[in-house]
Amino acid sequence: MKINKIALVTLASIACTAAQAQSSLTFSDVGSPAASTTGNINTDTSFSLGEVLNNADGLGSFAGLGTQLFGTVTFSTLSDNSFHLYNPVFGTFDSTQIQKVLNAPGTVKYYILGVFNSGSFDGGTTLNLPASYTLTLTQSPINTGSIADSGIFSIPPQPVPEPGSLALLGIGVGAAWVQFRRRNA
Repeated sequence: MKINKIALVTLASIACTAAQAQSSLTFSDVGSPAASTTGNINTDTSFSLGEVLNNADGLGSFAGLGTQLFGTVTFSTLSDNSFHLYNPVFGTFDSTQIQKVLNAPGTVKYYILGVFNSGSFDGGTTLNLPASYTLTLTQSPINTGSIADSGIFSIPPQPVPEPGSLALLGIGVGAAWVQFRRRNA
């Protein structure tokens, strides 16, 4: 009976986990972004971002990354898999879904969901991690003027078991093993 209580407490404690900090990077475009078909960001579906780079060291797992150049990024909002960021140090981000979340005169915002695989910065140890890129395009004058863009790349916090939870798991497994040995003796 005691063993069942220990197992129940162990399972409950595993459910209580800490979360690591969110990782994020801000991006800007030092090139000439364009709405490829009509020139109007509010109606176009194909875009070219000039020379994309991250602005400074990021937060979380991107702390210390430094500024990285990503080059030209082209994509179509009609193809969920068309947005790609790549840099050998940063890694790759490949979109799986592109959603327009704001469409106001002269401003469009896209929320791009995808998968991140890290580059040499962390030794390529992060694979297939869900991530997002929030892209904001502005145009002045509205519909016909020059276009600017900025972005925020984010990896949401991942649950990390607390050391106390792992200790309780070990105690629970040890108690179950002792009970098993007593029954078989």
